[in-house]
Amino acid sequence: MARLVARSLRVKRTAIIQVGSAAGTGRHRLSYLTPVLLAPESVVIVAASDVQRRLIHIELPRLRQWLGNRPHAQRPIIQCQDRSTLPDLTRTAALVLVSPEIWLASTLACSSSSSCPFRGITTIIDGADDLEQWARQILTLDIQPSHWQGLMLAYPDAADTIRDTRVALTHHVLRHPPSPYECWNLDNQERQWLQDLLNRLEHIGDLGDRALPHWKQLSNTLATPDHPVLVHLDRRMGQFHLSCSPLHLANRLAPLWHSQTTILIGSCLDGDAQASIFQQRVGLDRLQNLDTAKPPHGSDAPQSQTGENGIAPDMPHPTLTCLKFSPDRQQESIQLYLPDRLPLPNTPQYQQALLHHIHQLLSRYDALDGDVQGEPGTTVILVSDLPLKNQLATRLAANFGSRVRVEETGLDDNGILVCTWEFWRSHQQNLPVPQLLVMAALPIPSLEDPRVASYVAYYKQQRQDWFRLYLLPTALSELQRAIAPIRQAAAQPNAPESLVALLDSRVVHRSYGQQVLAALSPLARISYIDENCPRP
Repeated sequence: MARLVARSLRVKRTAIIQVGSAAGTGRHRLSYLTPVLLAPESVVIVAASDVQRRLIHIELPRLRQWLGNRPHAQRPIIQCQDRSTLPDLTRTAALVLVSPEIWLASTLACSSSSSCPFRGITTIIDGADDLEQWARQILTLDIQPSHWQGLMLAYPDAADTIRDTRVALTHHVLRHPPSPYECWNLDNQERQWLQDLLNRLEHIGDLGDRALPHWKQLSNTLATPDHPVLVHLDRRMGQFHLSCSPLHLANRLAPLWHSQTTILIGSCLDGDAQASIFQQRVGLDRLQNLDTAKPPHGSDAPQSQTGENGIAPDMPHPTLTCLKFSPDRQQESIQLYLPDRLPLPNTPQYQQALLHHIHQLLSRYDALDGDVQGEPGTTVILVSDLPLKNQLATRLAANFGSRVRVEETGLDDNGILVCTWEFWRSHQQNLPVPQLLVMAALPIPSLEDPRVASYVAYYKQQRQDWFRLYLLPTALSELQRAIAPIRQAAAQPNAPESLVALLDSRVVHRSYGQQVLAALSPLARISYIDENCPRP
């Protein structure tokens, strides 16, 4: 990986690197920091705040001390808090640490202008798994209740009309039945009310001239019928706010990859080494991809498919290099409990069967806590269905009492955590490695979520396979990130082995089940629980 990063810095070639479970522990960071510190030009590292703190206080001081007085190793390190304070990076060889929010806000706002301070500077994105989420957060338009007050102040003569429209929308939204997500796509009537109001205000005076950029952007969005606008309801307060974000990010992100060399590093961006689906979703497929490398299992040496140094003779100079590290089959294999016979997750019988299997697993581990095999450990149960999560936690609490916690980080030594996949992904670094990780069902995004329904509708409109291009890749990435702590712990010497239970029979009976198992590999599968055998 260090050689690939050094080559990308030298020949200015964009690269996609999938480092697998190493991303969770940060073992991959020295592999890009070393060539970065030895490079003669400025480099920008885009990383979350916690990663930046570790780089500044731990990784970089140790590495710079080890490198000593080598050229460029003692270059200035700048933590960018505000783009206005940045020096001219084309004249000063510096290492710049910047948050995804600042970097994306700067580059997306002026991607076609030379005024962007990061334009033309080699950029490393550490944590590219969240790139789409970061971009959507930056590009999301949010109309809060306070913006309505500003609109009435800007148009005092139309204050009554503005108030009447807001009241009508509130009453209409409150008639929606309760939903776990408490958000809905605006229907045609609601869109028409907003469009009529904004058109009337535009006749009085331009929204942009009155310093109302949110409302101006909303007016342009409503004029596009296929651009969804979500309404989020707070029933307790009797208020709502509106939000809309682009469904297709490729057009917005593609100019970034043409304006600079970028090295995107993530744990599991895609199922294959080329990360073809990921490339399509972020616009990287518009770069020429001639160089793909994938190291063998358990090896750190990449295998090039095109020849020595990854470039075949008499071929054009590639602009995109892809590399994927596979988990070590000996050290990072997981124990996977996958029963053959389970009701489908969308059937009424599933909840009872799920509870039975969880009780069976917990009882077995509780019975062995005093065994010489190991000490009591925590259990994490991942549930994507929000109503099922609450029902499951209630039923488990009736049997296991205060051991059961719902989305809390303070767990006892033998605690049972019931949470969503998003909560586990956000807090797994601050929680102990679970002895038992139960996945209630595949984390396939629910079509009941209006945001997911909007993405699916977009793929259908484009006549694309929405399941293979959106739902399934999202689920596979979530799976791999969820088991990363267990895979990391398995590589440690004398570490107690954990069990991963996937209680979803679709993996066995659906055609995409092999892709799920490939994403979880290497693994040793267990299809039944033997009460008399020792703990796996």
